[in-house]
Amino acid sequence: MHLLNMNIAPRAHHDTRVGRHVRATATAMLLALGLSAGQVQAAAEIITDVFNPMTWGQQMSSPTISGDGRYIAYRHYDGSKTNINLYDRIAGTTQQINLTPTGAPSTGGTESPVISADGRFIVYSSRAPDMGVPKGGGAYFVYDRINKTTETVVTGTGSQIFGQTYAAISSDGHYVAYRIVDGNLNSKLYVRDMVSKTTQVASATTTFIVNSSDRMFVSDNGRYISYRGKEKRDDNRFDLLLHDRATGTTELLNINTAGERENIPNGPLFHSMNSDGSVVAFSSFSKNLSPNDLAANMDVFVRDRKAGTTERISGLSTNPVNYGNSGNFGPSVSADGRFVSYFGQGKASTSPGLYQFDRATKIGRRAILPNNNSAILRYPIISAGGRYVVYDFFYGNRPDTYLIGTTDFGAVSGLTLSSKTLALTEGGAAATYTAVLDQEPSADVQVGVAPDAQLSVARPQLTFTPANWATPQTVSVQAVADGVVEGRHSGTVLHTVNSADPAYTVVPAARVTVAITDTVVPTIAAPATWAQPDLPVHGTAAPGATVLLSAVNLAGGGVTAVSVV
Repeated sequence: MHLLNMNIAPRAHHDTRVGRHVRATATAMLLALGLSAGQVQAAAEIITDVFNPMTWGQQMSSPTISGDGRYIAYRHYDGSKTNINLYDRIAGTTQQINLTPTGAPSTGGTESPVISADGRFIVYSSRAPDMGVPKGGGAYFVYDRINKTTETVVTGTGSQIFGQTYAAISSDGHYVAYRIVDGNLNSKLYVRDMVSKTTQVASATTTFIVNSSDRMFVSDNGRYISYRGKEKRDDNRFDLLLHDRATGTTELLNINTAGERENIPNGPLFHSMNSDGSVVAFSSFSKNLSPNDLAANMDVFVRDRKAGTTERISGLSTNPVNYGNSGNFGPSVSADGRFVSYFGQGKASTSPGLYQFDRATKIGRRAILPNNNSAILRYPIISAGGRYVVYDFFYGNRPDTYLIGTTDFGAVSGLTLSSKTLALTEGGAAATYTAVLDQEPSADVQVGVAPDAQLSVARPQLTFTPANWATPQTVSVQAVADGVVEGRHSGTVLHTVNSADPAYTVVPAARVTVAITDTVVPTIAAPATWAQPDLPVHGTAAPGATVLLSAVNLAGGGVTAVSVV
């Protein structure tokens, strides 16, 4: 393990006025796991914004962030009522979004906001009568930021909408998952299709509520739901589970690579699932979930369902007995499952910090917390792309006031194509698109451009350097005129990334799909005899093609007329 402690820039003064940005900058502290010092790439500067939306003595909790890091939805408490507010980090504006059916601000009683990755929809719970909630009951609502409308997901009587239990929303707002609780604290899981306006109950098992503020997650296709649950109300044992709505099966997640359940009854404390349901991060005190876990500390683990593995990503210290807890306010995983954020300690000699762990490169980056690490951080939530982490925190001398911090770990290594789809005609004009890197590399990056047999490209390779990485390069593609009648068909251009920079060795291949139209050989039909000056003809040609018609005197020879159509 190599720990590189970089210089820390002076922190800006703290401003308590509503809406003011307070910026604290720090360069990265890298925790390179299993890599030599020469393999650690230069890290982008880490920047933290501090936002205090309230006066001292007021609280809010559990902010959640859009995929692009622009919007933050959070619970706002002013001492008498709770509302859900939406903060725009670019515009610097805040608005209340729990609105009544008439569009007026609700009188409070709202909890548990979750914003969709695209930043358009926010799901939350409310007990406010002016929202149309039955007296003494609760409901889940979805606010549409674009249309400025509110839609009811479900209403329940009594404690059916239990405490601050979170609903889940897919990246594009298509699906909402939630729990309806009976009087015995058993629950049923439901998925609401917000497009077709239909709701289905899941056949999930082990669904007794563990905690009134539990989170759940739903995959983007609505198939998978992850949640914590117990078999019985008074059971001391609880587990982390994933329900597959397609097969009707419920899967245990708090297991090691050998398939053994963790060895303590009170299982995972917090968890997070990625967008396709293949990766789940969770925190636990168990010592049998990964090899060489020698301490009885809380750690962060990642269960990769496709690979069938469970790995520990925190506390990888040379002195594991003495390191502190990690993930005690929950890990959070990016949409693709590559990045995991958590609050904790990486080694015994460091104070707690906010970590962004890259599962592909095995590099953990540590951000210095506001006020030179004196902040007490809670519930870090990572953005869909893995770049931003939002959390609430308080200073040790002011536990009555929570602020919102957003840490920007910098752009993530990747390849961006200006277009993913094209349309071409065999033998016709070429089409173009551009490719550009998302982050400055520490070494040259080669992008292989490989067309299939249906296509040809002008350049089979693009080379990006640390000097030109941000300059888009053009790819030109043509459809091959193969003389085969195929009708409408398609071709693919595959882009693969290769570099000595570890961050670019893990960038997945990208594809451009091309819709291809066959070449059309022009045909012509004319009457056998005609006695008029103008000769009517008809035929076929490719759309937009220019056809040259020549009339030849078969008896005397020579061209007698030329027309362009």
